[in-house]
Amino acid sequence: NSGNFTLHMTAVVPPINDDCVDAIELAHGSRVEGTNVDSSRQFTTPICVDRFSTGIVWYRFTGTGGQVEISTCHEETELTSRLSIYTGSCEEPVCVETEADVCGVDQAVLIVQTEKAREYLVAVSGGGSAFDGDVTIGSFVITMTDLEGPPLAPGCMDEAACNYDPDANVAGECSYADDPCEACIDGVVVNIDEDGDGVCEAAAGTSLLPGDFNSDSSIDISDGLALLGYLFSGNRAAPCADDGGNILAGGIQLSDFNGDGSLDLSDAISTLRWLFLGGPIHALGSNCRIFSDCSDDDTCATP
Repeated sequence: NSGNFTLHMTAVVPPINDDCVDAIELAHGSRVEGTNVDSSRQFTTPICVDRFSTGIVWYRFTGTGGQVEISTCHEETELTSRLSIYTGSCEEPVCVETEADVCGVDQAVLIVQTEKAREYLVAVSGGGSAFDGDVTIGSFVITMTDLEGPPLAPGCMDEAACNYDPDANVAGECSYADDPCEACIDGVVVNIDEDGDGVCEAAAGTSLLPGDFNSDSSIDISDGLALLGYLFSGNRAAPCADDGGNILAGGIQLSDFNGDGSLDLSDAISTLRWLFLGGPIHALGSNCRIFSDCSDDDTCATP
């Protein structure tokens, strides 16, 4: 038999978060609408809780150190949804231990104990079988809720940033002294090319590395030992000190490793803990900073 026919071709446009590297950021307390229509089947993605029946779309969030609930339990969710939560990279995602909560048979709720500042990936897919009446391809609403843990504290969480905040547990905007004539002064990026001629004027103060107590341009065990010597052995060599060896405000900031506003044994211990036990970095981060009341020689190559 022969006859005429018409062939139609329709371009398929996948969701913008079809690929893990394009995962959509979930903010704490957020509600985001999504869909897995025309999403890709990703057969190499590890199955953490229930198997995925259809294509996957991706989300990401940053841990706060408390419990977080990820849920598609919403009246506008039509997808028979399945969730998995991972750490690691998009190339090698690793399943995270989660606790499943109850929200009917067609929607998913997972609770995860997070680590502060750690990145998490969330995969959403359809589950079940279309033959059983399940909606394996469709729209959904995904929510993120903080259940328990420390209060949310937005701020810059990048240790290399000028405005790094060691107390932040929700990622905020970071600023960097990237230009040759920019200096980080008291957590603020300042342009020290005052007349705009491309020549950097000298910033008021001294460019020093936070935690560099012995001013040798690096942080190592000698800084912890030098601080102990200053505190307990009568050694008066100290950064940003007056003629009598008394440390000025800038020197306190530079030496106050744990950021509690005072200079004592705990700062030496914090230095050693960071060096050898993976403890928190200096409260001011790892970038050189201008300390305004210091007259010491600069020990940083750049501000």
